[in-house]
Amino acid sequence: MSKNESSYRVDLHILDHAETIYNSIDEYNPLKHKAHFKCSIDTSQLIANGFNSKDKINNVMKLMLDEIINTKYTFRVKTREYIDKDGNKKEYFSNKSFELSSDTLAAYHNRAFNSDIDFDNIEPHFHLLFNSTKHTGLNYYHLKKHLSNIASKYNLVFHFDEEKDRSVNKFQGLMEKCSRFSWFTQKMTDKQVINYVNSKGDDLTKNLELLYDYATATGNLQFYIKAMNNIKKRLDRLNLNFEFRGNNIKDIYPIPIDEITNETLIAIANKDKVKLKELMTRDNFLARDYIKYTNGFQSTIIEELKQRDYIFPLISSNDLILDNMKGKSKSSSNVKSDDKYLSFNNAVKNDILEALKYAKNEIELKDILSNFGYKDLGFRNQNIQGKRKKTGLKFSYEDKSYTVYFNQIGLDDSTILFHLQNNSKANIENSLDYSKKSNIQSLKFFNSFQNKIYKDIYNLESDIDLSRYLITKDNDNVVFKSKDKSIEIEDKVEEILSTDNISDEDAKLIAQLLNQKGWKDINKINFNDSSEEFIKKVKNELEKDNSQ
Repeated sequence: MSKNESSYRVDLHILDHAETIYNSIDEYNPLKHKAHFKCSIDTSQLIANGFNSKDKINNVMKLMLDEIINTKYTFRVKTREYIDKDGNKKEYFSNKSFELSSDTLAAYHNRAFNSDIDFDNIEPHFHLLFNSTKHTGLNYYHLKKHLSNIASKYNLVFHFDEEKDRSVNKFQGLMEKCSRFSWFTQKMTDKQVINYVNSKGDDLTKNLELLYDYATATGNLQFYIKAMNNIKKRLDRLNLNFEFRGNNIKDIYPIPIDEITNETLIAIANKDKVKLKELMTRDNFLARDYIKYTNGFQSTIIEELKQRDYIFPLISSNDLILDNMKGKSKSSSNVKSDDKYLSFNNAVKNDILEALKYAKNEIELKDILSNFGYKDLGFRNQNIQGKRKKTGLKFSYEDKSYTVYFNQIGLDDSTILFHLQNNSKANIENSLDYSKKSNIQSLKFFNSFQNKIYKDIYNLESDIDLSRYLITKDNDNVVFKSKDKSIEIEDKVEEILSTDNISDEDAKLIAQLLNQKGWKDINKINFNDSSEEFIKKVKNELEKDNSQ
């Protein structure tokens, strides 16, 4: 029996064309192992972040999958709440966790379904198939958090976490219908396809129109072309004719061209670099495909458009502005890039990640950071499980000393080593433009008298403007009293006290004080009888700080 005639099994699909496999399922049971999660990172985003070869992409995806599988994820869930006799709301939480190192089939795929060509028609992606009793959350909420945390170490964003400006999110329901239709046609036996085309042509046309409408509304030609190619190949193999919008799909199918796609086609044909700079965004699927095309990758959209006589001259990747092609997560989209209160650790992280695109060893890493404005560079080291590991970066900037620990910015020793080794193997050349300001050079530092008092007390810089407070220290207690509002925040050894009616800026300060004490787990902090508004503001600021 041919593969198309066999019954469909998701585990066989995962195993059939995987680049890397982790399998701890002793015996597959479809009634038990029915939690199936797929996530991808598109090639253009990987290229924009320095992973611009198949080997680099394979290496980073395998490294992430290994960490996803072998890292336990722990979280807290609310188990009970009630109103006490004084009218106060009480909540109880418990710890839960999951790990994918057992009873899980996981795989990294870098090619299309039933294809022998690497990176053909599809983006690098993971499949996770596991026991549905694992505590991964409603709609895989906690699993997504786990995946996002690991991807952020490499400045990458999975598709489910990506903030999109265009209309893709508005048409989620339509996409789900189209996705079900695409899977439906792939899983059909040849006999079922023949019957569907010959006896249910109206239903096929209706679904093809939905697919066409979705591509028109969102510009997502990659999704459309992948689905249409699957149908075209099947009809061609079975020698079946079916007309759609004046085209026999067996020979060639129509491709919708929206306004943005049309502008991009014209800009590419004319080698208009200025216009292309405007059009190079994450929501422009043709622009994404063109980045892959200029870097020698399989380009799904362009290969199809070439068959329809569109022209695609090559423009050097160095002449294309790729910053807007880097993914932006939903969790970070609410933090403005110029937010002076929250930017310090994030600036350091982004400078390190930028340096890691080109550095081949520690010496080159320090040289690049020195050119970014960092002085007196060194690493904080610590013995962890009998091994000497780097835990942070110490440096001076504008005559002030700083230490940023890697766990504060979502990095670790192994991630840094991976980038250095990868660049060394590929013999990467440094093409950085040092005339542009680095992230830390773009920061606004505060040098008020109160900021200096804060530095004297805590031996740390604050990226908050503290000039609006009067700061006093009495033994081990530090008091922040607002100069213009009746707000007082007191930092004691074992607790932080505050008046209730705080502003967002006060919440930033409280979050910073909590972080300095190491109280970073929101769910473990006892807010006592604080108002819901107070708790919400502080929690929001803690989440922002901890996501940097």
